[in-house]
Amino acid sequence: MRVEPTRSIETYNFAFTEMQRRSGEHGVGADPRVDPFDHFARLDRVRRYVDNHLTEDMDGASVARVAAMTPTGFSRYFREHVGTTFTSWLVRRRVEHACRLLRENSAPVRRIAEAVGFHSERTFRRSFHEQMDCSPSEYRKRWIGEPVD
Repeated sequence: MRVEPTRSIETYNFAFTEMQRRSGEHGVGADPRVDPFDHFARLDRVRRYVDNHLTEDMDGASVARVAAMTPTGFSRYFREHVGTTFTSWLVRRRVEHACRLLRENSAPVRRIAEAVGFHSERTFRRSFHEQMDCSPSEYRKRWIGEPVD
C-alpha cells in the first residue's frame, strides 16, 4: 500500500497533512521506473550485501541482520516495498547475473550455476527456465546468434 498527502493545513504555526492510502500498488509507487532499492537506504544495503555475497548461502535471517531487522519484520518490509518475497527476488538476481556471465564468457553452465550461488545445476536450470523461458544454453546461443535446435 502507498500513502499520499491529499492536502495540507497550517494552523498556529503547525502544519498538518491529510494522508490517504492507495491500495493495489506495489513498491514505492505506481511508477514502475522507481526502484525501491535506490529509494530506501535499508534496501540498498541489502542489495549491496547480496551482490557481494551472491555465491554464499543466504536466508532471510542473515539478510535481516544486514537490514537491522527481525526476520519476520524484514520479510514483511521487503514484500511491501519490493512487491515480492526475498527468496524470489534473490533467485531473479542470481539469474540476471547468470545471464551476464553467459553473454560474457564460454564457461560451462555448471560453472556459471556455481558462480551465481546455485549448488545444484538442476535447480539452476529450472530457475533459469522459469525466469527466462529458455534454458541457459539456448539463451547463450540466442545471444551469440546461433540457431537454436
